[in-house]
Amino acid sequence: MFYHELGYYEYNLSPFKKWLSSDSYPNNIFAPQNATINFDTTYLTSLNKFINSPTTEKLIFVYGEFDPYTSTRPIFDNNKNCLTVIAKNGCHKSRVADL
Repeated sequence: MFYHELGYYEYNLSPFKKWLSSDSYPNNIFAPQNATINFDTTYLTSLNKFINSPTTEKLIFVYGEFDPYTSTRPIFDNNKNCLTVIAKNGCHKSRVADL
């Protein structure tokens, strides 16, 4: 799902080049071996349209401070009725109870 529908974050390796033994560290090791990796923007486009609609309200997105996916969280450009909360010291399994 993260390859096909959500996208997957990359790391900036340039500050660590002198300690790395390879020039490339592809993240396709997280996908099944024979999977075709084609990104389809349909899901993200519809999600962004939904969360930025003025009729969508009362959504709370909870992320952990140390969860890599926090960097890819939704941005509410046109919707002040939804909220993103980041759990301090939280990880990928952060929940409302962690706030």
